Amino acid sequence: MSKAVSRIPSSTLTSLLPRALNPHVAVVDLITTHLTADAEPTKTLDLSGLLPYLGQDELTAVVLHAGHSHPLPTLRFLIALPPPLQPSPPHLAFLAHSLATTRSFFHALDALSHLLRLHPTHDALPTLLLSYQTAPHPSLPGLLVKALLRRARLRHAFHAALRAAASGFPPDTVAFNALLAALSRAERFNELWAARAAMSRAGVRPNAHTFNILVAALCRGEDAERAQGFLEELEEQGFEPDVVTYNTLLVGYCRRGRLQDALHLFDVMPPRGVEPDLVSHTVLIDGLCKAGRLSDARRMFDRMVVL
Repeated sequence: MSKAVSRIPSSTLTSLLPRALNPHVAVVDLITTHLTADAEPTKTLDLSGLLPYLGQDELTAVVLHAGHSHPLPTLRFLIALPPPLQPSPPHLAFLAHSLATTRSFFHALDALSHLLRLHPTHDALPTLLLSYQTAPHPSLPGLLVKALLRRARLRHAFHAALRAAASGFPPDTVAFNALLAALSRAERFNELWAARAAMSRAGVRPNAHTFNILVAALCRGEDAERAQGFLEELEEQGFEPDVVTYNTLLVGYCRRGRLQDALHLFDVMPPRGVEPDLVSHTVLIDGLCKAGRLSDARRMFDRMVVL
């Protein structure tokens, strides 16, 4: 072999071969055939002899050929690749879309988690929204928010949710609830209410869990009075609070020493169609004991035992 030829990359030389003799094409065909077998592949493909012919172009070809019809085996193949060879963000975003389309949401979430793990500095949202020729699957923005929360990237999850909503592809109610709950636990209340406002602007319908998170956030933020007003506002809109909502308010009132307000709220629960449960009674018994009203606490205990 001449010195000039020896300096030409091997990939260039093999590209000059007929398709049937090109090892890069043969590797793609071999892997695709393995992944798209009628039965899901149970035997791991031996890559030891194939790695010299595998690069990003070949992985893209595999994903395009097998990822649409057999996304889960394709995802498992990509994740099993030895370093430094690894799937790119578009590869994993494409598979997440294919998995979501087949309602394999758990595995779609797994694909996004791997994307964030392998490419921690990559901005996944634009890649995800452009991962398919048609519009992105509506579950993908919410799955991205969940994946970011799974990796404890709360700030990124917050911004991704707001950007997705502003782009016309908002996360769903479940994903927004997960974000709101995480912001509440972290006591990042300004961001929580900003996320709630974005949820409202995007037309994402809240559910009972949403309102319980918000009431709990108000109480955690030492704003139980505002929580009561918020509850009344929600009731005017047709929302029917459940026992969890009332128990959250009871905890907030007792924590701030507003025992009379807690007792009044307890008394109005049955007329509003919500029966106090064990938690309701326990919260008030604890509040009465801390206030030195032991006889009232005993009566509350006796009442709970009867129930």
